[in-house]
Amino acid sequence: MLAELRTKIDELVRLKAAIAAANTPIYDPIFRLAELKGLVTTLNALDTKAGVFSEGSALSMASREVEYVAQLGKVDIDRLVAELNQEIQALQDALDEANHTRSIDP
Repeated sequence: MLAELRTKIDELVRLKAAIAAANTPIYDPIFRLAELKGLVTTLNALDTKAGVFSEGSALSMASREVEYVAQLGKVDIDRLVAELNQEIQALQDALDEANHTRSIDP
């Protein structure tokens, strides 16, 4: 059993190495895709609250006016996210095609 396990481990290592070698030409788009998706997540999480709001706890303090200034507004973020999503989709389509047209010899 141990000999079979070691043989399977050797086969798995060769397969993983073959997959890595086949992916070498597309690493840049793979990494770009991941970074753009992270940027979209960050942008969507930004607080776009802007203006003067009355805030305070009814129990412990009187309300007070607080002014918020957003560096990016909701419209700007939505526009940027839409642009990024177009690039993400183009990258994903290219990667899908690469994945369907490549083969490896393990």
